[in-house]
Amino acid sequence: MAIFEGRPQQVSEELANLILESQELAKQGQYLFDPGIGQLVKLWGFHSDEFKAVLPPEVELKRLIAAHPSIKDLSQNGNIVTSLNKAVSLDFGGYLKGVALARAANILRQQGIHNALINIGGNVNGSGQQGRPSLAGWYSAPPAKRPHWPLLSWLMAEHWHIGRLPAFLRTDGKRYPHLLTHAPVIRQATQAVTILIPAGPKAGTLSDAASKPVFIAGPEHWQELANLLGLEQVIRVAADGQIFVTEKLAKRLKYTGAKPELTVVP
Repeated sequence: MAIFEGRPQQVSEELANLILESQELAKQGQYLFDPGIGQLVKLWGFHSDEFKAVLPPEVELKRLIAAHPSIKDLSQNGNIVTSLNKAVSLDFGGYLKGVALARAANILRQQGIHNALINIGGNVNGSGQQGRPSLAGWYSAPPAKRPHWPLLSWLMAEHWHIGRLPAFLRTDGKRYPHLLTHAPVIRQATQAVTILIPAGPKAGTLSDAASKPVFIAGPEHWQELANLLGLEQVIRVAADGQIFVTEKLAKRLKYTGAKPELTVVP
């Protein structure tokens, strides 16, 4: 594509708007979410229909890391997009599920459907009620795939979006999350992050894109990133199984069995 050869390229109005929006989200999250690293994503094998749990060639990794591709390398003049960094390649995999979620919810509302639960690969939208008078709204929970994770859920009254992570590549006895930065590393500090976003402009988009910086930031900075992104309801499961939950989300939690040990943070 001409854009990645340093030549201007005309794109559709929809793509131009997606680039602008993702540039702002990337900047807001200190570029821990960055759709400009498509070549790195491809190199790790996440573009393949038949994914193989093997590490990419170290030489190629170092080459791309040194090039430091980023969505901020793109400049726009209307629908004309230019990049002077040939290593930039767009990958909206950490972004468009949220966009699709919001659009799906909007289509249902336009069809007169106001009570619905939509799940797109772990990103969830809950609208209205679930139809049982005994329950005030929808309930959802983090994916409990490990025996030491607690069984808990939270109430989604009215209209909410949920963003969840992670998925992993496993090889050589190590876990490599499908989340990549400009310098892909083993992320052992965090097992999972879930965020809850109330209804509002771009809520679906934010539920997808905003979960990435919080996950990648790790134990020292995840709250800082959550604040920068305006996230008030977050749950984070650390590598040792310790659970951290923001005060606002803690008030929504319901438990199956005994209440697990957790740390409530502002």
